[in-house]
Amino acid sequence: MRVESFDCSDKLLKEFIDLPWEVYRGDGLWIPPFKKELRRLLSEENPFFQYGAMRSFLAFDGNRPVARCSAIWNKRLRPGGRPVGVVGFYESVRWREGSDAVLSAACQWLQDRGLEEVWGPMNFSIWHSYRLMTNGFGRLPFYGEPYNPSYYPELFDDFGFLPKGRWYSWDLSEAQLLGMRAAATQMARPEILEEGFRLAPIDLDCFEEELEKLHALLVEAFHEHPGYSPIDMGEFQALYSGMRHLVDPELVCFVVSPRGDPVALAYLYPDHSEALRAMNGRSGLLSKFSFFRKTRRGTRRLIFHTMALKKEFRRQGMVETFLAPVFDKAFELGYREAIGALALEGPTVYSKTGAASREYVLYRKEL
Repeated sequence: MRVESFDCSDKLLKEFIDLPWEVYRGDGLWIPPFKKELRRLLSEENPFFQYGAMRSFLAFDGNRPVARCSAIWNKRLRPGGRPVGVVGFYESVRWREGSDAVLSAACQWLQDRGLEEVWGPMNFSIWHSYRLMTNGFGRLPFYGEPYNPSYYPELFDDFGFLPKGRWYSWDLSEAQLLGMRAAATQMARPEILEEGFRLAPIDLDCFEEELEKLHALLVEAFHEHPGYSPIDMGEFQALYSGMRHLVDPELVCFVVSPRGDPVALAYLYPDHSEALRAMNGRSGLLSKFSFFRKTRRGTRRLIFHTMALKKEFRRQGMVETFLAPVFDKAFELGYREAIGALALEGPTVYSKTGAASREYVLYRKEL
């Protein structure tokens, strides 16, 4: 076995990008990433590289790639003022030696740069994808969900990683959604509406301006999130500009103050996993045609991805007041089931529906 180290421009990038198609061969649930988008993320045109650094590693058994990861130094990730490295883009066949080899190489690269702790998996930052799935295998994945073979947590555990934080998702039936709506209605505060707060669906005709509002709100709402690092508008725009093709604008709503300032956000989107799976990582014209053909069939499942609220408006009934109208719009549009997605461990709006059905872990290791 050998490990190759390379940068963004190396010819090994193709084998690095192609490896997941070997790892997930025969897995009918996996949603392949877009290869073109991966190449952009791993290229020097990614705005991340204006302040961060990365080195990638690919392990071979003979001439066969078997494991990969990238050592990433996000210089803006400084929890408590202390720099932390991350390991991202991790994939491996079920072979501990190959997994250990790329993780060891990545940790050594980070340690050589003076970093004393590593988190993973995390692709650049929490604004990208991060965490491993540790429970809920066999359920239909949703786009944006951490998804991996069930043996990945064991490989991380065996290498010496420890859990840093846990997140959960809930598979919600129509009955549970109706129960959530009823509970929100009971807890709503009519005086919030009387003061002039209102729902404002995102305007896709002014998408650039709406992204600026989204960026400002999310940066303020999540700056206390474990693993938060600042992200400027250029990088945010490059990362989220594609969302306009996936969302129903009536279900991406700002809560706007009487002065017109966004103070909260509900970000829901239809589950297009079947269509995205069929694209198999391609983004050409025929693949896009296939995507739009499949999405026209409709989906009954909705992803509750993000509910963000400015700090000064928390615990005032703001979420409950505007949650019921969002539910009403979802039912009107034909959605009858949902995923309550990726909530950090602790009390959430989904907790009273029952136990979570999926679990994810972000790991840490001292170097």
